[in-house]
Amino acid sequence: MSAPRSLASARALAEAMLGAALGAAEIVNRIYHEADRGVTFKVGDDPVTRADHEANAFLLDALGRIAPGVVLVAEESDPASYAGYAEADAAFFIDPLDGTREFVAKNGEFCVMVGFAEAGRATVGVVACPSWAEAFLGASLGEGAERGFAERALPGGRREPIHVSSTESLGDARGLISRSHKSAATDAVLARLGAKELVPYGSAGLKALQVATGAFDFYAHPGPSGMLWDSCAPEAIVRGAGGLLTDAAGVAIDYRRPTLANERGVLAAGLALHGRGVEVLAPFVPGASPSRACRSAPS
Repeated sequence: MSAPRSLASARALAEAMLGAALGAAEIVNRIYHEADRGVTFKVGDDPVTRADHEANAFLLDALGRIAPGVVLVAEESDPASYAGYAEADAAFFIDPLDGTREFVAKNGEFCVMVGFAEAGRATVGVVACPSWAEAFLGASLGEGAERGFAERALPGGRREPIHVSSTESLGDARGLISRSHKSAATDAVLARLGAKELVPYGSAGLKALQVATGAFDFYAHPGPSGMLWDSCAPEAIVRGAGGLLTDAAGVAIDYRRPTLANERGVLAAGLALHGRGVEVLAPFVPGASPSRACRSAPS
């Protein structure tokens, strides 16, 4: 399958990616309910489980069949396997289990994410949520509603459109913040938003999805926010739902940059609210200036 050049081809790719993500979600959900989930630790207190590894292997095989030759940048893969991703025209960014800490804690806040990026921008994304018994898909090929879509996948192949909220004032907004990566410094910055409510939640993907559906108005984290595989699928869905997902200074995330870490935070919201959030957060993002904030993806 070639890279999407039209909304129809983006939808076809999204449906194929969704099938792969749902298969991985079945693996994750099975292991979630087993007594031995094979928990070990990468570095420090960063956990990894059998579910991470088995879902990773499943997705590599499935996506390799869907789009042979496309680079597969997956969290649990050997980095040597995707060493050339920054020079590639397109790549999949795969998080086989987003929210591993929450998976281990058994609070249900985890998901499977597959994103597709072309020319450095997130274009197609799918997220499967085992504990919610739901999945989401979306795409954004450019500006305008006719260049994107975002949907909730329902039983029987039905699809339900989703859209970000219309809230424009931070004072009226309900936001999601990290449950596992909190600090006094980030809390102090987030308090400056003056939001009506800030709710801690696990999984970057699940937080972004709740913005895409309008259940919450924004998701913000002013510090390091995971890796490119944590943002690619959610960004495509949030943009397809009429919102924006950028770094915390409002600068588009470049999926062809040579470093995987999202060091400059993340902000997801509807268009108007996103701009107001950037005004507050940008001064606290290292190396950022409001004049560099942008709303477009890399060209």
